[in-house]
Amino acid sequence: MKSIEEYVPHHVEVYLQYKEHEALKYTLRNHKLHLKKQHPQVKSFGDAYNDICGVAFKDHNTILICNDDIVFDPTTYDQLCKDWQELHEHEELNPGYLAARSNLARGVQNVRWNEQSSLPKGLRYEHEYEMIQTDLIAPICAVISKYAWIPFLPINLASDDVQCLMMRKKGFQHFVSRAYVHHVGNQTVSYHYKEREKTMEYIEKHYNEYYQQMVGYL
Repeated sequence: MKSIEEYVPHHVEVYLQYKEHEALKYTLRNHKLHLKKQHPQVKSFGDAYNDICGVAFKDHNTILICNDDIVFDPTTYDQLCKDWQELHEHEELNPGYLAARSNLARGVQNVRWNEQSSLPKGLRYEHEYEMIQTDLIAPICAVISKYAWIPFLPINLASDDVQCLMMRKKGFQHFVSRAYVHHVGNQTVSYHYKEREKTMEYIEKHYNEYYQQMVGYL
């Protein structure tokens, strides 16, 4: 929240979902803050995001989804906006997600990813100066439009992965932005094999056409 206060323009409205007895924790000095109490039926990551995104989409056609454990730098928001605008200047593109790079993400979304080991442009890799199209992104900080939106699956692990694949099937493309956001959650995130088994069983039963693709991702 502190980095939003410091680095996000004041006209931007913030939508935040909270659990019982948490509301007083959250304040913003200069931004309009919409607090929404988490619905009792929310049982998963996917449910929670669908709940709060649905509220934001009632007021806006484009939103920026953010985890609660990320930190903006002074350029994050402006760079995301510039990249989003640039993507829409190309008629042949149909943007789904535009996601910020992070210190904790898979593939090309990870700021450490590089096909070469050198730093050819100052202290940045060559790829950090370009947007990159990719199959999947992690929407820890990602722009999406109401037009492209498909709800997250009502599960925890991989709810966004299958969502990305479903959007691609509808003709949308996902991109990694030149913007960077720090994911503080990298200190606590771990891989849960039991959760993976539960997730794969759910996908096989309810979204079987994506099951084989997910075998390679998880």
